[in-house]
Amino acid sequence: MLVELLITPCCFIIDQLTKKKAEKELINTSADKKMLYGGKLHFQIVYNNGAFLGFLKSHKKLLMFANVLSIAILAFIIGGLLVVKGYHLMKVGISFMAGGALGNIYDRVKRGKVIDFFAFSIKPNVYFNLADMFVFLGAFIALVGSAFISKKPFL
Repeated sequence: MLVELLITPCCFIIDQLTKKKAEKELINTSADKKMLYGGKLHFQIVYNNGAFLGFLKSHKKLLMFANVLSIAILAFIIGGLLVVKGYHLMKVGISFMAGGALGNIYDRVKRGKVIDFFAFSIKPNVYFNLADMFVFLGAFIALVGSAFISKKPFL
């Protein structure tokens, strides 16, 4: 139970620290873009005014509403899961998703944009941050966890 409660704030803190470090290291550097692992991993600061891939960037109020709604839904699900035994992978997955979502929502509220700073060579123009990775990882863990739950509802 304690592990699930610690995942969300840990993801949030790690995300914010890496964004701060990326801005410090990548802004005002001599190179526009840094690459590692033979060009497979690209590092560059990119400010995203929308959601994933810039979605809803011209609809700020709708984007903020969608963010608040998603956090409320995740909080409701986490609250429901915390009171029942089992569902460990679901709890862990949703906790990762919540930590990632909070990291990006915090950026949107504080800065009006999200800081992305790395891309993979297969999609070099699509930038991510660790919050995005926490959301993807959490969704994967929750999906795997859902394969192991019984058909009875948990709420």
